[in-house]
Amino acid sequence: MIRRLCNKAIWLHAGRLMQFDDVDRVLHAYSKNEARPVTENIEATRCRDVVDPAKGRVGVQSEPDRAQPSRKVTMKAVSAGNAFRAGVVLILASLLGYFYFKPVVPDSSSGPHSATVPAPVAQQGLGQNLLWPSEDFTNPNWKPNDLTVEGNASIAPNGQRVASKLVESTGNGRHNIYTVIDGASPAALHTFSVYFKLAERYAIRLELRDDPQTRYGTAMCNPPTVRTEGSVAKTVDVVDGDVESVGNGWYRCWAAMPYDLARVVLAIELIDRNGAHTYKGDGRSGVLIWGAQFEPGTRPTAYVVTTTGPLGKAK
Repeated sequence: MIRRLCNKAIWLHAGRLMQFDDVDRVLHAYSKNEARPVTENIEATRCRDVVDPAKGRVGVQSEPDRAQPSRKVTMKAVSAGNAFRAGVVLILASLLGYFYFKPVVPDSSSGPHSATVPAPVAQQGLGQNLLWPSEDFTNPNWKPNDLTVEGNASIAPNGQRVASKLVESTGNGRHNIYTVIDGASPAALHTFSVYFKLAERYAIRLELRDDPQTRYGTAMCNPPTVRTEGSVAKTVDVVDGDVESVGNGWYRCWAAMPYDLARVVLAIELIDRNGAHTYKGDGRSGVLIWGAQFEPGTRPTAYVVTTTGPLGKAK
């Protein structure tokens, strides 16, 4: 159960912190040092994880057919006494870490959002997209700072392998990618949006400004967790924004802001687990992105693909 629910765990013994690490490592160390194996019958009628102290791992007991009676399995279990009390602390600490750190991944096991047939959440729109290219983030129109772009890294919301991954460098600074657009309508609201999917990083930040800068704003895109809904933390001139789930672990983040000038600079930035946008990267972590769009209006409309130039003009 611990491994299924958590990605981090704490091992406390006699009031002392023994280890805080990834759940696999903590379970292995705890079972190796604390367990006194005994044999215990566990009745399993649903899928569950069972700690095997003798092997330092978690075994998965498959869910039986609903028409069949429950069956018994024999596993090694942790003995009572100190090991039991330590195990209770381990479970409680792990649950605490789960509720605070683990993001929600939408259930794709049933319904239209299956893992093998992505939902048609990004239909071709008939509106405007003033930035280009909207999917090829390796194009020179997109300029990286302290990160690299891996093209065609994953399946996008349209069901094709065209999503890119932004991978931070080992530098200490801001890890982002930006593009410059000519064609915004001065004094009018425009909306910048992008689809993203969590990988090693937990959030992204959109940065918006005109050039030279007279208007400026940011939008921190926070996906939903067990205890919070998805939200956008807006700053300065950004007037509205949101994070919308589109299925299969993908979200669309958007921010609306007025601009004084026709020339606009838009950036997509990585955020570390502490919420910082300036930090030392590890050279491997990042997020998946796809389908950037910049358009007149107060909200994003249906996604419009662009390749060699903008589609539509601001009015």
